[in-house]
Amino acid sequence: MINFEAIRKKIKDSITPFCPICRKRYLSHKHCNLCNKNIIIKINYFEAIKRNHFEHNIYELSGLDRLNSPFVCGKCFSERNYTRCCVTGKPFYSLGNSAYIWNCSDKRKLMSPYHIYSKQFNNLSSEGLDIVNNAYSKYVEELHNFIGGTKGEYIKGYSIDRIIRRIEVNGTDCKNPGEVEDILKKYCVQMGGNGFIKFFWDKKIEFIENTYIAGYGKKGNPYYKTERRTEAYFVGHAESVVFSSNITKKTRDC
Repeated sequence: MINFEAIRKKIKDSITPFCPICRKRYLSHKHCNLCNKNIIIKINYFEAIKRNHFEHNIYELSGLDRLNSPFVCGKCFSERNYTRCCVTGKPFYSLGNSAYIWNCSDKRKLMSPYHIYSKQFNNLSSEGLDIVNNAYSKYVEELHNFIGGTKGEYIKGYSIDRIIRRIEVNGTDCKNPGEVEDILKKYCVQMGGNGFIKFFWDKKIEFIENTYIAGYGKKGNPYYKTERRTEAYFVGHAESVVFSSNITKKTRDC
């Protein structure tokens, strides 16, 4: 009786190469020189990883450059692919990119729009993430240490070291002058100031008309009504400055 299974196995073994690393007959494949896993899809990422490393002035290739024909799989390339941090300027593995964490965080939004770290980053290392988190903590501390604002040109007991720039609050969100002042305070700290002068606010009245279908007549034709109302909101502006205490200066002079 003919053993077809034995014949089939013998034919398969004759056409399937023996791999000394796997120590068995296997389909034609390559072994990654980094993870040593067998890869059937023979796309070699060695040149890509070499080019990526050299672009970031990193010339250590884990000994790959000393091999005759090095092979790198796609997984190892993605894990060892370098990118440059937007904050530190240093290269890091793109697999550890923390940009999404910062871009979606409430901290970044609270520092918006003027703080240097309030923008969205494409690449952010763990070190860069620590830096922007520390910057947020400093921002909160500076809000607590804010000297104040005035409609005049100075605050008693303080002198102006530097005038930064004019800051404005527009839009329809503020319902009272206090809210305008709070936003100006945040803008001022985001720019590096600790107070503002020449504070001015103004009340705006917006007339709103809303036309809607009030019903339908006997023949099915719609009839309309117009609702009219007014809404008040506040805007304002000031000049952000850096104050220093006159008392501190007198003490130093003594």
